[in-house]
Amino acid sequence: MKTIAITLLLLCIKLALIGQNYWIKGRVLDPADGQPIVGATIVDSVSHNGMFTDTLGFFRLKCYKIPDQIHIRFVDYRDTTISGIAQRWPIGTESYHLGDIYLQPVTQGFEYPVFPEPPRRPIEPSMCLVTIQILAYINRMDRINPRQYGRGDLSSIEQGLNLLPGVRFESRGPGGSRRLAIRGGFLRSQFGVRDVKAYLDDVPITSPDGSTPLEIIDMLALRETEVLKGPCASEYGPVSNGVLLFKSGALAVHTSDERRNAHRGAGGAINQAIGSFGYLRTAAQVHCRERLSLTYVRQRYAGYRAQESNAKDFMQLQGRHNIGRNRLSVNLLLFQGNWGLPGSLDSTQVAADPRQALPISQSLDAHVERRHARLTLGDHIYINQTMSVVAAAYLHLADKVNPFGTSVFNQGYKVENSQGIGARSVWSYNNTLNGLKLGGEYQVEWLDGKQYYNNLGNPGALQITALTRSTQVHALAEVFRRFKVHCLTAQASLAQVTYNQQNAFSTLEPIAQGKSQLKPAAAGAFIWGYKTSNYFLRSFFVKVATSYSPPALWEITDSTGRMRDDLKPESGFNVEWRGIGNFLAHRIHAEANVYHHSIWNTIVPQNLNSGRVHYLNQGRTTQMGIEAMLQVKNILSGKPIGKKLGLDFATNAAYQYYYFNDYAVHGTSFQGKAIPGVPRFTWNAMLDFGFGRMFPTLQVTSQVIGKTYLDNANLVAQPIYYLLNLKASKSFNFMKTGHRSYSTIVPYRFIAAELTPYIGINNILDAQYTNFPQLNAIAGRYYNPAPGRNWYAGVDFRF
Repeated sequence: MKTIAITLLLLCIKLALIGQNYWIKGRVLDPADGQPIVGATIVDSVSHNGMFTDTLGFFRLKCYKIPDQIHIRFVDYRDTTISGIAQRWPIGTESYHLGDIYLQPVTQGFEYPVFPEPPRRPIEPSMCLVTIQILAYINRMDRINPRQYGRGDLSSIEQGLNLLPGVRFESRGPGGSRRLAIRGGFLRSQFGVRDVKAYLDDVPITSPDGSTPLEIIDMLALRETEVLKGPCASEYGPVSNGVLLFKSGALAVHTSDERRNAHRGAGGAINQAIGSFGYLRTAAQVHCRERLSLTYVRQRYAGYRAQESNAKDFMQLQGRHNIGRNRLSVNLLLFQGNWGLPGSLDSTQVAADPRQALPISQSLDAHVERRHARLTLGDHIYINQTMSVVAAAYLHLADKVNPFGTSVFNQGYKVENSQGIGARSVWSYNNTLNGLKLGGEYQVEWLDGKQYYNNLGNPGALQITALTRSTQVHALAEVFRRFKVHCLTAQASLAQVTYNQQNAFSTLEPIAQGKSQLKPAAAGAFIWGYKTSNYFLRSFFVKVATSYSPPALWEITDSTGRMRDDLKPESGFNVEWRGIGNFLAHRIHAEANVYHHSIWNTIVPQNLNSGRVHYLNQGRTTQMGIEAMLQVKNILSGKPIGKKLGLDFATNAAYQYYYFNDYAVHGTSFQGKAIPGVPRFTWNAMLDFGFGRMFPTLQVTSQVIGKTYLDNANLVAQPIYYLLNLKASKSFNFMKTGHRSYSTIVPYRFIAAELTPYIGINNILDAQYTNFPQLNAIAGRYYNPAPGRNWYAGVDFRF
């Protein structure tokens, strides 16, 4: 009887234990900056149950038996195993809190322990973007970090952006006139940046009139840049070709691998560089615990060509303050600069002297002077672990003086003053399995413009004056659902653009004042993702999206100052497939994109014999292509570059076939012709070679730009050209390390400083090419010759 009673008692205890649940809690963080890792996979070793970390990096894993180990995996981080859980489990409890867990990046040289002490600063949570952080749709092929920006002479963000497939940044000399195209030609952006939107810390810097002042961005103040290629109207408003997302931050704390986890108190950086053709750059930055930073840049360039000199002064003050889980931020940006306009040359002029400027450009002192002030206030409100609100607002003041006149038909002196305000707010809900995002964006800008006759570089008689108000409103919604290995995302948006011209007057032609209000337009996207959690971390995505791109104010206003009402917005349909894979313990990373984008009511410029440019809608165009990249880390050793003999290699390529479907001008059909300004292919290769601690590190960057047609008829083309750049640098670290009295695991850097002299050569092979071709040029003036072989040198000190 006693035996039966004991047996029944044990049976009851076993039955009770069968229904008992155990909970393992913790938080997964990045050791470099203490940021939460969103979407990391947590799996226990007994029941193999799994889950993902939430928007703040927290997880709460349900187990039916106390496991001895849990496994943590996330792309670009080493697989981490936490062992000995059963031995450390508190007796008589149903849950065990592991605390903060820091994953080891695969590209990191310093080995972080699994359980280091918490960062010495409060953790700054960041907003969870469903389609970016959870789906990982934006990956290495679309990201630029300070290390990539620093492969050149630091004069422009051009040197980093051009390392991405499908992105073309062109300029007249470092810091000169610029234009940018993402998966498209420069037909709509022959001068300036249009049909591309840009954001700085979730706040638009693109004006509601469609122009983007990229000159106000300096790489020293950037932490990272993400590029969204193709239609993104469903999330970032009306745009067809792509979006730039600039993430600001103190570059002084994002430097070499050796110092990435160095002293997090006050610090800074000082950089001095010189180079060919009068290049001179002085930059300084100071920061305090990454909560307050001040950046200043002074840059001058005499120019490879006459009338090509440029100068800029840049200052940015950033501040952040945490109140609990909320974060307040402020960003004050000041810019003052000028750049010359040498004008395009014909083939005879290039052969005679590629460094000359158009004579009329020099006599009229053709150039641009711009001042820009921008104040941004932001608030990241974290309601709980599943809901957050991001709200930001900005105010900008700008003025511009532009004595242009690079054409005998068009000689003007433009003066503009603009003021603008805007706000963007997004509410997000995410419980790792389901997500919902609702938000909106509003921008308004007042542009007071006057155009005078250019009297030898001075304003003459008044020709045109107008006060124009541009308004853009955009609402967005997004729904997300995660399954075991599948992810589904649906996006929708509604946008409207309005131009209202007042007090308009022209001596050239009568101007009818009034409003040009475009009809509200909807756009949407659907993304299916397949993402495994196995050793290879392979992912596949299919994206279907519609696009909507309204005409910019520059396009809807003709050269007489009259605002037109016959120009329609572009609309499009894009299908894209993407694959991502990691192999050999993350040392090999590969990606590939295939896309097909059709655009209706394509906006194209037409050059008139009078020298004016007239924009019009011309049927349909097709854009299709392939983008791919391959990155191999630590080929010769398991140590990062600079530690021992090592070799890192990355390459990417793009094949682009863009053509007109039905386009005709004055009875001449261009059906099937390639869209000018788009190279048929591009190929970039980046190689970093380290000889060890005692020798410099070499960076080799090569670019091959394929044949590019310069006119609609495809009769004039720039042939294929090859650029090869070399940079050598050597870092000297001055550090005194020790350990906390209560910790023998985590080193503490009492003193952290780094001195890095460098020298580089651009265009080693002395290739002849034009980096700012004039498309469909009048009188054969297609060419803006780029510099040949040139050098630079500098020293970088960080502390």
